[in-house]
This record gives sequence, C-alpha cells and structure tokens, in this order.
Amino acid sequence: MSDIKDIKKRWRQYTQQLYSDDSRDVDATTACKDEVRSTTTEITPVLVDEVREAIRRLPRGKASGFDELPAELIKVDSDIMAKMFCKLCNEILNREEWPDDWKRPVFVAIPKVKGTVRRCDEHRTIALISHASKFLLRVLLNRMQKTAEEELADVQMGFWKNVGTRDQIFKIRIIMQPLIL
Repeated sequence: MSDIKDIKKRWRQYTQQLYSDDSRDVDATTACKDEVRSTTTEITPVLVDEVREAIRRLPRGKASGFDELPAELIKVDSDIMAKMFCKLCNEILNREEWPDDWKRPVFVAIPKVKGTVRRCDEHRTIALISHASKFLLRVLLNRMQKTAEEELADVQMGFWKNVGTRDQIFKIRIIMQPLIL
C-alpha cells in the first residue's frame, strides 16, 4: 500500500516541477491585477447567447475534468444549461474569482514508448480541466478576439484570421510590378 502512496507522491512532485512557473513574481502579479481593475470599466455581463454558442462548440467524447461533468450532459438541454451557466459565469466575473474546482486539473500520464515505463519523464502528461471552465474561457476568448478585430488595422495581416502575410506580400508585388517593368 505504501508503494502506491510513494508513486502518487513522486507523480505529484514531478507534475508540480513540470508545470511550475519560476518566472512569476507574486508581487508583480498582484500589482498587475490591481492595475487592471483600476483601468477597466464595468464588466459587460455574459449573455445567454454567448454561453449557448460556447456550449455548442464543446467537443463530444472528451474526458471530463475534476468535476466529472461530461460535455454530453451539458449539451442535453442547452437552453436550460445556457441560462444556468450564464448566471454562474456572471457571478464568477463579478466576484473576479475562478472556482477552485475549475482550477484543479486532472493529470493523465501517457507512456511515450511501448513496454514497461518506470520514470515519470518517459510519459506525456495531459491536464484535463472542467468543461464548464472551458466554455467560460471560450466566451472570454471570443470577446478578446472581437475586440482585437476592431482595434487591429487592416494592414496588420498576420494577425487577422484566415489572412496571412502572403496576402500582403502578393498585393505589394502586384502594385510594384508595373514599376519594375
């Protein structure tokens, strides 16, 4: 029985080391958070349609996180779930505190090679997070993308979706071609 405890302890140490961020400065993080609060205006409430779209985009058949809530269950009656999770998302944004269960990942180790693998670094680790957390993150990501699209100039091609720098280079070559001949 102690062997299982030792293995769990070793994996906990390994994942903490693997996912630790040594470059983070706690004081700088707190200062940045306070600065963001002072410069931002009131948070726009999350709309039911935003949550409904995020729920629609949840993939089926994916493993659930710590809360063991599968995506299929959230999608069963998306209108009721969208309204319920909309209230929850707005509460989270108003409190400015992410739920602890949503921050707790479930780590899964997958061996890199076949056979008996004994060392932790011979595995790939994936972190499973809550599906509810994923769709709130999707709502926030969609809002940031919309704001970025409004703020970015048309000439910043590398930052637009489905428009790369090749398009910009092609346009410049077309413009410059009469001058070269």
